[in-house]
Amino acid sequence: MVHGYDLAQPYRRIGSLKLAEGRLLEEGESKRAVIGSTLADKEGIGVGEEIELKDELFEVVGIFEVTLTSPDNMAFVSLEDAQDLLQASFPAFETGDVVDSVYAYAEEGVDDEVLAATIEDEVEGVKAITPDELESQISQFTVIFNAIVLGVGLIALIVGGLSIINTMVMSVSERTREIGLKRAIGADTRSILGEILLEASLIGFLGGLIGVGLGALLVGFLNNLTSSGGVTVFALTLGVIIGPIIFATLLGALAGLFPALRAARLNPVEALRED
Repeated sequence: MVHGYDLAQPYRRIGSLKLAEGRLLEEGESKRAVIGSTLADKEGIGVGEEIELKDELFEVVGIFEVTLTSPDNMAFVSLEDAQDLLQASFPAFETGDVVDSVYAYAEEGVDDEVLAATIEDEVEGVKAITPDELESQISQFTVIFNAIVLGVGLIALIVGGLSIINTMVMSVSERTREIGLKRAIGADTRSILGEILLEASLIGFLGGLIGVGLGALLVGFLNNLTSSGGVTVFALTLGVIIGPIIFATLLGALAGLFPALRAARLNPVEALRED
């Protein structure tokens, strides 16, 4: 999608996007574009190279960071260039002075709902959509997906926690005599507790590491399948990679707390009698 905007006016939608490379368009520029991350990847284009838009060549001066929203597939050009491209595609337009949407920003203290109603009353043939209405439309598409993701995450959390608890309980049971021997030769409660918790944390860390690795492979596979359509389904960021590993490690430590307390409270004499 080619998106044209007036370079002489402040445009907050552009301002909310972060550049991965290059710069934004400047007033008076023509035949230059800033493009979304997915479009850049799909076309294999970097800053300083040219992209063909509606049979016209534009120099790419900037590339936006991944947002997983519509701007990832857009090419942003000056309003005049966009109007020329539209007129070339649809010769029925006799003038380049064509606009298909206008973004109005309320001044401080002005209610969005009142502003939208005023615009609809005073401008014939215009439908004004407030930020709340737009957010509601978008949320309807994402609520089901979010519920599925949260449900799967909750199930994984419960299963993962119970698995670690079961593993550590079995481990403590199998090493009862070993733990009793350590207690008998002077190991204190803190040492035993720390050893079991460290082992449980390590299991969580390794599980998180393997899970993130497999998830990254799956994300790469899905994104590769959808890239031909100019769509990036998931984004892999540093936070997405590190967060689950830290969480899995903490989950392991928490799940190992009960087995660790059980091991730390073993009576040395009774533990040494175990078969």
